[in-house]
Amino acid sequence: MTRDLKRLILSLAVWALGEGMFMYIFPLYIRDLGATPAQIGGVLGIAGLSMAVLHVPAGYLADRFGRKPVMIAGWFLGLLGAVAMFLAPGLTMFSIALTLYYSTTFVISANNSYITASRGSLSVERALTLVSAAYGVGLVISPALGGWIASFMGLRSVFGWASLLLAISCALLLPLSPQPVEPKKEDRRYGRLLANRTFLGLVILIFATLLAMYLGIPLAPNYLQEVRSVPVATIGLLGSANALGIVVFNTLLGRRHPRWGWIIGQVLVFASALVLWLGAAVPLFLLGYFLRSGFGVAKGLATSQVGRVVDDHEMGMAYAVTETAGAGAIFLAPVMAGLLYERQPAMPFILSAALTAVGILLTIRFA
Repeated sequence: MTRDLKRLILSLAVWALGEGMFMYIFPLYIRDLGATPAQIGGVLGIAGLSMAVLHVPAGYLADRFGRKPVMIAGWFLGLLGAVAMFLAPGLTMFSIALTLYYSTTFVISANNSYITASRGSLSVERALTLVSAAYGVGLVISPALGGWIASFMGLRSVFGWASLLLAISCALLLPLSPQPVEPKKEDRRYGRLLANRTFLGLVILIFATLLAMYLGIPLAPNYLQEVRSVPVATIGLLGSANALGIVVFNTLLGRRHPRWGWIIGQVLVFASALVLWLGAAVPLFLLGYFLRSGFGVAKGLATSQVGRVVDDHEMGMAYAVTETAGAGAIFLAPVMAGLLYERQPAMPFILSAALTAVGILLTIRFA
């Protein structure tokens, strides 16, 4: 493992400590600001749309000017978004701040490219899953801590404490070494990429499977608190169980062929949706959140296959297109989940399980 990869892992782990404090409970705060389930889905959907819009431009900039500047910009804009969420006086300003925070996921394509180029002797999928596991380690403690802080100091205070950790993560990222810009091989730099049917088919399949899996995720905290009467501190603890699952399954599945890891991740999410829908006790909810970690594992292993089907000089844009597809799923899923939740709170889980089953079959057939 290279020194830069170690630095990036440390920065991401600290970022996860901050982000994890609010990422599992912020839909409850949006509700407390006066939003209905459909409006919560709309807010999350708009935030997801901001992710979709910026991935491709960020990928182009990473390929043209280097990956580190794009990463630095994403880190500091994320910090700004978190501070703005803490200071927001109402739903409108909070929604704008959340959209800013979500938009900084444009850094993922540059991040994945940086990891791929600095992985040393590690395989692409091993490097990506190792970084994801390190991020998961940072998440193991922070959701429970965030839930505890929210129960004693209020949900809003969580964003303030989280911002301090995000600032530390930004400082840790700054010494990262810049990487040389890959020289383009031809004038029509991305023409070959857009004509790559293997790559485009992979992107479509990633979009479909992520949409199916994510459908049951956005309003799960609301379902557990409003239908199952789970307190906010316990929901934070469920987030820690999810983070533990990310570490465990990334470690186990990162050693397997990425195709099978992608399939197994979907199976885990399928089981999670059923457990959260049918479960009626905290131990079952802990199991459901632990299994839900399959979403991140499946996403990471599916994305890792991109590096196998494109050239190095196309990598930034290829990852950007892939992340745009994923962001499109994260835009649509909360909107759908909010509308389904208003009809029947359990419907997002039911439909997610059904569609994920279809996604598993498609992955087996076409991946």
